[in-house]
Amino acid sequence: MKKTERIFVIGHKNPDTDSICSAIAYADIKNRTTQNKKYIPKRAGQINEETRYVLNRFGVQPPAYLGNIGTQVKDMDIRTSPQADKNMSLKNTWDLMQENGIVSLPIRDKDGCLEGLVTIGDIAKTYMDTTDSYLLSNARTQYQRIAETVGGEVVEGNGHGYFVKGRVLVGTANPKMLEGYVEENDMIIMGDREEDHLQAISQNVSCIIVGLNIVVSEKVVKLAHEKNIVIIRSPYDTFNIARLINQSIPVSFVMKRDNMVTFNTEDFTDDIQDVMIKNRHRAFPVINPHGKCIGTISRRNFLDMHKKKVVLVDHNEVDQAVDNIEKAEILEIIDHHKLGTLQTMTPVAFRNEPVGCTGTILYEIYGEQRLEIPEKIAVRGDDPVGAYYTPLGTDGKPAVFLKAKPKTDPEKCTKCGICATVCPMGSIPKDAPDTCTGICIKCQACILGCPRGAKFFDDEQFLSHARMLEQKFAGIHKENEFYL
Repeated sequence: MKKTERIFVIGHKNPDTDSICSAIAYADIKNRTTQNKKYIPKRAGQINEETRYVLNRFGVQPPAYLGNIGTQVKDMDIRTSPQADKNMSLKNTWDLMQENGIVSLPIRDKDGCLEGLVTIGDIAKTYMDTTDSYLLSNARTQYQRIAETVGGEVVEGNGHGYFVKGRVLVGTANPKMLEGYVEENDMIIMGDREEDHLQAISQNVSCIIVGLNIVVSEKVVKLAHEKNIVIIRSPYDTFNIARLINQSIPVSFVMKRDNMVTFNTEDFTDDIQDVMIKNRHRAFPVINPHGKCIGTISRRNFLDMHKKKVVLVDHNEVDQAVDNIEKAEILEIIDHHKLGTLQTMTPVAFRNEPVGCTGTILYEIYGEQRLEIPEKIAVRGDDPVGAYYTPLGTDGKPAVFLKAKPKTDPEKCTKCGICATVCPMGSIPKDAPDTCTGICIKCQACILGCPRGAKFFDDEQFLSHARMLEQKFAGIHKENEFYL
């Protein structure tokens, strides 16, 4: 089943309400007009209090945070590894790796967590080490695994038991010679002579392996049963049994457990490149956020990485964009600001209009696509905009007070500078707080902030407008209305 392509819709850093709401709205538009793609709204910074209030007011969940849109390990073609546990024999492990065409195999527990890593080189090295007669016992090899490796079966004894002490020997000499070099708990590969079998049993070996599907006598089976000795029958000859038997040891004995180099699906590829160069492994295990090993990656995966796909709203400047935007594939830009510095490798859909906010453009797109705006997105403000607000006086006529500025009572002013500090426009100089040299927006912050009451307005038209507002609206409470 083809995986649904994910495309992120994201605004600028330090997002305002327009940026957040535009991402939400455009993701809604695209999801309703596009198939086989999932558009996901994201944000490139923390939501401010105004935006948080708006989202809560209309019951809309805020987009998830995305601080870096660079390529991550999860954007690479992670090679899925077949399930392999630490109790598998080297032979079964080798066969599994050959079937899947892999050179490194993560070994996982029943919960999928990484326990170790084995490579073709690890198996080859063990197979070539043919002088260690204690290899199988040191590896605590299960008798059933030994029987499977030599293509045979356990005909007597506990196949689920483990060979934990002794050497592996070939018993081709006569009974007298066997007595001289076979020791207790050894495992011995033998032929068809009953006297040899009986001699091995008398010396308390742990296991007897017979080749060519030889059927041992009932007497040998009975004595072996009494002494808890395992008997394995194989169709192979002595040479091939001896050649194969080292492949029966569990992979846990040769796998790498410590200082493994692993990567997380959330790691950024820029961060792992140097690690890959320093560690010349063929493949590296990949761990997901739940701690499960999901496969491996290699250096060649850098050749076919999948860039994240993104739609930018309410900005087109590199400095305002989410980190590593140059590593992503930009599909569309919708904005109302001046042209910025973003560059793309291929042509993109770019919609830029000289309007007050990006939300206005999205409102137009809803209409163009003949889409009904969802109730959570459609708020009052869609009606045609009326005439610009005109301030009136108490007589109902327009009040003109654009040039009005606050005055200062010199007898009350102590030049403390508080008025200069609270002025949002910075129009009151700190060294001359009894003047107003810049633009005044009539907010009256200086009047309210003066502890001596030294600031005041004397412009009659402004005072008439203020009295009109008090007469008409004082004491009336209305709910806030938001226009997107």
